[in-house]
Amino acid sequence: MLAVKQKLKEVCSRIKNSIKRAKTSNATDDSGVRPLVQVKYFVRKIKTTQLLFPFGMSANPKTGTEVVLFNIMGQEENTVAIPYATIKRLANLLPGETAFGSPDFGNFIKFTETGIVINDDISQTGDITSSGDITSSGEVAGATLSAGNGFSGSFTVNAGANTATVVDGIIVSVT
Repeated sequence: MLAVKQKLKEVCSRIKNSIKRAKTSNATDDSGVRPLVQVKYFVRKIKTTQLLFPFGMSANPKTGTEVVLFNIMGQEENTVAIPYATIKRLANLLPGETAFGSPDFGNFIKFTETGIVINDDISQTGDITSSGDITSSGEVAGATLSAGNGFSGSFTVNAGANTATVVDGIIVSVT
């Protein structure tokens, strides 16, 4: 009976110690297949461990970012860290909304019931193809606008000074 009790105590200890909070310290290595980060936990313990993200996500957290450490199979030498930012998270989301972003820089993409909200500049290097309307409340700078392939509608140029009207891909007037 004593042996069973001792084994149960060991198992409980492994479970209890397999999940812990930590903070990233000063060293990260984002160059490999698996990103590594140095973490500090239990005040003085420091170790280098793998960062773990959901499929398709990547990040290089700043020093001091909170992480949750998981000991895989209860093994201290087989640990992964999942960064989180509850203190800096994007708050006041409506039910069903999801947001991704950088808590350190304040930019984000938010998926809402009515569409997608991006709160910062977008840098784009490839073509954009749209089957819907494109509305700009600011200036379209340095752009070459072409109206072809049966396009009908209008667009403004020269910072709103002129409007070109297009019918079936042919510019019919500029005012």
